[in-house]
Amino acid sequence: MRQALKNVREFFLEESLKRFFQGTYALNEHLASHTSMRIGGPARVMLMPRDVHDLARLVRFLRAVGMRFAVLGAGTNVLIGDSSLPLAIIKLNAPFFRKLKITGQTVFAAAGVALAAVRDEAAAQGLTGGEFLTGIPGTVGGALVMNAGVRGLEQEPAGTWHSMADCVTKVGVMDEQGNIALYSRAQIEFGYRSSSLKKGIVLGAWMEFAPAEPAAIAERTREFFERKQRTQEFSRPNAGCVFKNPIDATLSAGRLIDLCQLKGRAIGDAQISTVHGNFIVNNGAACFQEVKSLMELIQQEVFRKFAVWLEPEVEIWDTGGRQ
Repeated sequence: MRQALKNVREFFLEESLKRFFQGTYALNEHLASHTSMRIGGPARVMLMPRDVHDLARLVRFLRAVGMRFAVLGAGTNVLIGDSSLPLAIIKLNAPFFRKLKITGQTVFAAAGVALAAVRDEAAAQGLTGGEFLTGIPGTVGGALVMNAGVRGLEQEPAGTWHSMADCVTKVGVMDEQGNIALYSRAQIEFGYRSSSLKKGIVLGAWMEFAPAEPAAIAERTREFFERKQRTQEFSRPNAGCVFKNPIDATLSAGRLIDLCQLKGRAIGDAQISTVHGNFIVNNGAACFQEVKSLMELIQQEVFRKFAVWLEPEVEIWDTGGRQ
Protein backbone atom coordinates (compact mmCIF):
# COMPACT_ATOMS: atom_id res chain seq x y z
CA MET A 1 0.00 0.00 0.00
CA ARG A 2 2.82 2.37 0.93
CA GLN A 3 4.66 1.63 -2.31
CA ALA A 4 1.48 2.15 -4.33
CA LEU A 5 0.95 5.55 -2.67
CA LYS A 6 4.56 6.48 -3.42
CA ASN A 7 4.09 5.55 -7.06
CA VAL A 8 0.97 7.71 -7.30
CA ARG A 9 2.79 10.67 -5.77
CA GLU A 10 5.69 10.28 -8.18
CA PHE A 11 3.27 10.04 -11.11
CA PHE A 12 1.52 13.30 -10.23
CA LEU A 13 4.83 15.02 -9.50
CA GLU A 14 6.21 14.01 -12.89
CA GLU A 15 3.03 14.99 -14.71
CA SER A 16 3.08 18.40 -13.03
CA LEU A 17 6.72 18.97 -13.96
CA LYS A 18 6.04 18.06 -17.58
CA ARG A 19 3.51 20.91 -17.80
CA PHE A 20 5.82 23.77 -16.85
CA PHE A 21 9.40 22.69 -16.11
CA GLN A 22 11.85 23.29 -18.97
CA GLY A 23 14.96 21.90 -17.34
CA THR A 24 15.85 18.30 -16.61
CA TYR A 25 14.94 16.17 -13.61
CA ALA A 26 15.44 12.70 -12.17
CA LEU A 27 13.23 10.89 -9.68
CA ASN A 28 14.87 9.02 -6.78
CA GLU A 29 18.32 10.21 -7.80
CA HIS A 30 21.10 8.79 -5.63
CA LEU A 31 23.20 11.64 -4.26
CA ALA A 32 26.45 9.76 -3.62
CA SER A 33 27.59 10.56 -7.16
CA HIS A 34 26.84 14.27 -6.54
CA THR A 35 28.98 14.72 -3.42
CA SER A 36 32.73 14.82 -2.89
CA MET A 37 32.33 12.40 0.04
CA ARG A 38 30.69 9.85 -2.29
CA ILE A 39 27.99 9.22 0.31
CA GLY A 40 24.26 9.83 -0.02
CA GLY A 41 21.00 8.01 -0.60
CA PRO A 42 18.20 8.86 -3.03
CA ALA A 43 16.44 12.22 -3.09
CA ARG A 44 12.76 12.31 -3.98
CA VAL A 45 13.62 14.32 -7.07
CA MET A 46 16.63 16.18 -8.44
CA LEU A 47 15.82 19.23 -10.56
CA MET A 48 18.13 21.16 -12.87
CA PRO A 49 16.30 24.31 -14.09
CA ARG A 50 17.18 25.79 -17.48
CA ASP A 51 17.39 29.43 -16.38
CA VAL A 52 16.28 31.87 -13.71
CA HIS A 53 12.67 31.98 -15.00
CA ASP A 54 12.47 28.20 -14.88
CA LEU A 55 13.88 28.29 -11.35
CA ALA A 56 11.29 30.84 -10.23
CA ARG A 57 8.42 28.72 -11.57
CA LEU A 58 9.94 25.70 -9.87
CA VAL A 59 10.27 27.18 -6.38
CA ARG A 60 6.73 28.55 -6.55
CA PHE A 61 5.47 25.10 -7.51
CA LEU A 62 7.41 23.38 -4.72
CA ARG A 63 6.08 25.87 -2.20
CA ALA A 64 2.51 25.41 -3.46
CA VAL A 65 2.65 21.61 -3.08
CA GLY A 66 4.44 21.81 0.27
CA MET A 67 7.64 20.10 -0.85
CA ARG A 68 10.80 21.24 0.88
CA PHE A 69 13.88 21.76 -1.22
CA ALA A 70 17.61 22.31 -0.89
CA VAL A 71 20.20 23.62 -3.34
CA LEU A 72 23.18 21.33 -3.92
CA GLY A 73 26.23 22.83 -5.58
CA ALA A 74 29.30 20.70 -6.10
CA GLY A 75 28.47 18.75 -2.94
CA THR A 76 31.84 19.51 -1.33
CA ASN A 77 30.67 20.57 2.12
CA VAL A 78 27.81 18.21 2.83
CA LEU A 79 27.24 14.82 4.44
CA ILE A 80 24.06 13.14 3.24
CA GLY A 81 22.23 10.24 4.86
CA ASP A 82 22.01 6.84 3.18
CA SER A 83 18.21 6.61 3.47
CA SER A 84 15.71 8.29 1.19
CA LEU A 85 15.86 12.07 1.58
CA PRO A 86 12.41 13.77 1.69
CA LEU A 87 13.60 16.77 -0.28
CA ALA A 88 13.61 18.14 -3.78
CA ILE A 89 17.25 18.79 -4.67
CA ILE A 90 17.95 21.72 -6.97
CA LYS A 91 21.21 21.86 -8.92
CA LEU A 92 22.14 25.06 -10.76
CA ASN A 93 24.41 23.47 -13.36
CA ALA A 94 22.73 24.48 -16.64
CA PRO A 95 24.77 26.80 -18.93
CA PHE A 96 22.74 29.80 -17.73
CA PHE A 97 24.06 29.28 -14.20
CA ARG A 98 27.67 28.86 -15.34
CA LYS A 99 28.11 32.30 -16.93
CA LEU A 100 31.36 34.09 -16.19
CA LYS A 101 32.14 37.57 -17.45
CA ILE A 102 34.91 40.08 -16.69
CA THR A 103 34.48 43.80 -17.29
CA GLY A 104 37.45 45.88 -16.23
CA GLN A 105 38.20 44.82 -12.67
CA THR A 106 34.73 43.42 -12.04
CA VAL A 107 34.10 39.68 -12.30
CA PHE A 108 30.53 38.42 -12.61
CA ALA A 109 30.09 34.73 -11.88
CA ALA A 110 26.80 32.85 -11.80
CA ALA A 111 26.11 30.46 -8.92
CA GLY A 112 27.21 27.31 -10.74
CA VAL A 113 30.66 28.59 -11.76
CA ALA A 114 33.56 26.64 -10.24
CA LEU A 115 35.78 28.68 -7.94
CA ALA A 116 38.84 27.56 -9.90
CA ALA A 117 37.33 29.10 -13.04
CA VAL A 118 36.91 32.46 -11.26
CA ARG A 119 40.53 32.40 -10.16
CA ASP A 120 41.86 31.34 -13.58
CA GLU A 121 39.82 33.82 -15.61
CA ALA A 122 40.71 36.69 -13.30
CA ALA A 123 44.40 35.77 -13.50
CA ALA A 124 44.21 35.58 -17.29
CA GLN A 125 42.97 39.19 -17.27
CA GLY A 126 45.79 40.31 -14.96
CA LEU A 127 43.58 40.58 -11.87
CA THR A 128 44.66 39.60 -8.37
CA GLY A 129 42.42 38.75 -5.43
CA GLY A 130 41.20 35.30 -6.38
CA GLU A 131 44.37 33.35 -5.66
CA PHE A 132 43.07 32.27 -2.25
CA LEU A 133 40.44 30.19 -4.07
CA THR A 134 43.18 27.76 -5.07
CA GLY A 135 42.36 24.32 -3.75
CA ILE A 136 38.91 25.31 -2.46
CA PRO A 137 36.46 23.00 -4.23
CA GLY A 138 32.91 23.96 -5.01
CA THR A 139 30.96 26.65 -6.78
CA VAL A 140 30.37 30.37 -6.32
CA GLY A 141 26.90 29.90 -4.84
CA GLY A 142 27.99 27.52 -2.12
CA ALA A 143 31.16 29.48 -1.39
CA LEU A 144 29.14 32.65 -0.80
CA VAL A 145 26.60 30.97 1.44
CA MET A 146 29.34 29.59 3.72
CA ASN A 147 31.76 32.49 3.16
CA ALA A 148 34.53 30.13 2.10
CA GLY A 149 38.02 31.28 2.92
CA VAL A 150 41.54 30.44 4.04
CA ARG A 151 44.16 31.92 6.32
CA GLY A 152 46.80 34.15 4.79
CA LEU A 153 50.17 33.05 3.52
CA GLU A 154 53.16 32.81 5.83
CA GLN A 155 54.60 36.17 4.73
CA GLU A 156 51.33 38.00 5.45
CA PRO A 157 50.58 39.54 8.87
CA ALA A 158 49.47 37.09 11.56
CA GLY A 159 45.73 36.67 11.63
CA THR A 160 45.26 37.51 7.94
CA TRP A 161 42.23 35.78 6.48
CA HIS A 162 40.99 35.74 2.88
CA SER A 163 37.32 34.99 2.18
CA MET A 164 34.50 35.59 -0.28
CA ALA A 165 33.36 38.52 1.86
CA ASP A 166 36.55 40.39 0.92
CA CYS A 167 35.92 40.55 -2.81
CA VAL A 168 32.15 40.40 -3.34
CA THR A 169 30.33 43.68 -4.07
CA LYS A 170 26.82 42.51 -5.04
CA VAL A 171 24.88 39.24 -4.95
CA GLY A 172 21.70 38.23 -6.77
CA VAL A 173 19.36 36.11 -4.64
CA MET A 174 15.99 34.42 -5.18
CA ASP A 175 13.66 33.85 -2.23
CA GLU A 176 11.28 30.93 -1.73
CA GLN A 177 8.49 32.84 -3.48
CA GLY A 178 10.54 33.14 -6.65
CA ASN A 179 11.27 36.85 -6.18
CA ILE A 180 14.72 38.17 -7.10
CA ALA A 181 16.64 40.78 -5.15
CA LEU A 182 20.07 42.33 -5.53
CA TYR A 183 22.03 42.84 -2.31
CA SER A 184 25.07 45.04 -1.88
CA ARG A 185 28.00 43.89 0.24
CA ALA A 186 26.82 46.17 3.06
CA GLN A 187 23.44 44.42 3.15
CA ILE A 188 24.93 40.95 3.59
CA GLU A 189 25.98 39.58 6.96
CA PHE A 190 29.16 37.55 6.61
CA GLY A 191 30.71 35.60 9.44
CA TYR A 192 33.15 32.77 9.93
CA ARG A 193 31.82 30.00 7.68
CA SER A 194 28.41 31.66 7.54
CA SER A 195 26.34 34.35 5.84
CA SER A 196 22.80 35.66 5.68
CA LEU A 197 22.64 34.35 2.09
CA LYS A 198 21.62 30.95 3.43
CA LYS A 199 18.06 32.26 3.58
CA GLY A 200 17.72 32.30 -0.22
CA ILE A 201 19.06 30.84 -3.45
CA VAL A 202 22.21 32.57 -4.65
CA LEU A 203 21.99 33.25 -8.40
CA GLY A 204 25.32 34.98 -8.99
CA ALA A 205 27.74 37.55 -7.67
CA TRP A 206 29.85 40.51 -8.72
CA MET A 207 33.40 40.53 -7.35
CA GLU A 208 36.00 43.26 -7.47
CA PHE A 209 39.65 42.41 -7.98
CA ALA A 210 42.76 44.53 -8.59
CA PRO A 211 45.31 44.68 -11.43
CA ALA A 212 48.69 43.05 -10.82
CA GLU A 213 51.66 41.64 -12.66
CA PRO A 214 50.99 38.14 -14.06
CA ALA A 215 54.18 36.82 -12.43
CA ALA A 216 53.05 38.02 -8.99
CA ILE A 217 49.60 36.44 -9.46
CA ALA A 218 51.17 33.15 -10.55
CA GLU A 219 53.50 33.15 -7.54
CA ARG A 220 50.68 33.70 -5.03
CA THR A 221 48.63 30.98 -6.71
CA ARG A 222 51.60 28.59 -6.48
CA GLU A 223 52.09 29.38 -2.79
CA PHE A 224 48.44 28.73 -1.94
CA PHE A 225 48.51 25.50 -3.96
CA GLU A 226 51.69 24.18 -2.36
CA ARG A 227 50.39 24.88 1.15
CA LYS A 228 47.17 23.01 0.37
CA GLN A 229 49.17 20.08 -1.00
CA ARG A 230 51.30 19.94 2.15
CA THR A 231 48.55 20.28 4.71
CA GLN A 232 45.30 18.89 3.34
CA GLU A 233 43.82 15.63 2.10
CA PHE A 234 43.51 15.20 -1.67
CA SER A 235 44.02 11.47 -2.23
CA ARG A 236 40.65 10.15 -1.01
CA PRO A 237 37.02 11.33 -1.13
CA ASN A 238 36.20 13.81 1.63
CA ALA A 239 34.02 16.83 2.43
CA GLY A 240 36.80 19.21 3.42
CA CYS A 241 37.09 20.43 7.00
CA VAL A 242 34.49 18.66 9.11
CA PHE A 243 34.47 21.09 12.06
CA LYS A 244 34.69 24.84 12.41
CA ASN A 245 37.70 26.26 14.20
CA PRO A 246 36.49 27.15 17.71
CA ILE A 247 36.35 30.91 18.19
CA ASP A 248 37.11 30.77 21.92
CA ALA A 249 40.17 28.51 21.62
CA THR A 250 43.74 29.32 20.60
CA LEU A 251 44.15 26.07 18.67
CA SER A 252 42.45 25.08 15.42
CA ALA A 253 40.04 22.17 15.23
CA GLY A 254 42.63 20.16 13.32
CA ARG A 255 45.29 20.76 15.98
CA LEU A 256 42.92 19.82 18.80
CA ILE A 257 42.07 16.57 17.02
CA ASP A 258 45.76 15.89 16.42
CA LEU A 259 46.58 16.42 20.12
CA CYS A 260 43.88 13.87 20.98
CA GLN A 261 45.88 11.40 18.85
CA LEU A 262 42.88 10.65 16.68
CA LYS A 263 44.55 10.80 13.27
CA GLY A 264 44.09 7.51 11.46
CA ARG A 265 41.21 6.34 13.68
CA ALA A 266 38.61 4.52 11.60
CA ILE A 267 35.07 3.24 11.88
CA GLY A 268 34.31 0.95 8.99
CA ASP A 269 35.53 2.61 5.79
CA ALA A 270 35.40 6.11 7.29
CA GLN A 271 38.75 7.33 8.61
CA ILE A 272 40.18 10.45 10.21
CA SER A 273 42.83 11.59 7.76
CA THR A 274 46.47 10.97 8.67
CA VAL A 275 47.31 14.20 6.81
CA HIS A 276 44.86 16.61 8.47
CA GLY A 277 42.91 15.74 11.61
CA ASN A 278 39.91 17.84 10.56
CA PHE A 279 39.28 15.72 7.47
CA ILE A 280 37.35 12.46 7.40
CA VAL A 281 38.00 10.37 4.31
CA ASN A 282 36.03 7.65 2.56
CA ASN A 283 38.25 4.63 2.03
CA GLY A 284 35.87 3.13 -0.48
CA ALA A 285 32.53 2.12 0.98
CA ALA A 286 31.98 4.41 3.97
CA CYS A 287 28.37 5.09 4.94
CA PHE A 288 26.70 8.07 6.58
CA GLN A 289 26.55 6.54 10.05
CA GLU A 290 30.25 5.64 10.05
CA VAL A 291 31.20 9.23 9.31
CA LYS A 292 28.67 10.55 11.82
CA SER A 293 30.03 8.20 14.50
CA LEU A 294 33.58 9.41 13.85
CA MET A 295 32.40 13.02 14.15
CA GLU A 296 30.77 12.23 17.49
CA LEU A 297 33.94 10.47 18.67
CA ILE A 298 36.00 13.53 17.77
CA GLN A 299 33.62 15.88 19.57
CA GLN A 300 33.62 13.74 22.71
CA GLU A 301 37.38 13.28 22.84
CA VAL A 302 38.18 16.94 22.21
CA PHE A 303 35.67 18.00 24.85
CA ARG A 304 37.02 15.46 27.34
CA LYS A 305 40.59 16.69 26.92
CA PHE A 306 40.15 20.41 26.22
CA ALA A 307 36.56 21.27 27.31
CA VAL A 308 35.93 22.56 23.78
CA TRP A 309 32.85 21.41 21.85
CA LEU A 310 33.52 21.39 18.11
CA GLU A 311 30.69 22.61 15.88
CA PRO A 312 30.25 20.91 12.48
CA GLU A 313 31.30 22.91 9.46
CA VAL A 314 29.96 20.28 7.08
CA GLU A 315 26.20 20.44 6.49
CA ILE A 316 24.36 17.28 7.52
CA TRP A 317 21.32 16.20 5.51
CA ASP A 318 19.59 13.13 6.90
CA THR A 319 16.13 11.59 6.63
CA GLY A 320 14.66 14.56 8.46
CA GLY A 321 16.19 16.96 5.95
CA ARG A 322 18.88 19.56 6.57
CA GLN A 323 20.26 19.81 10.13
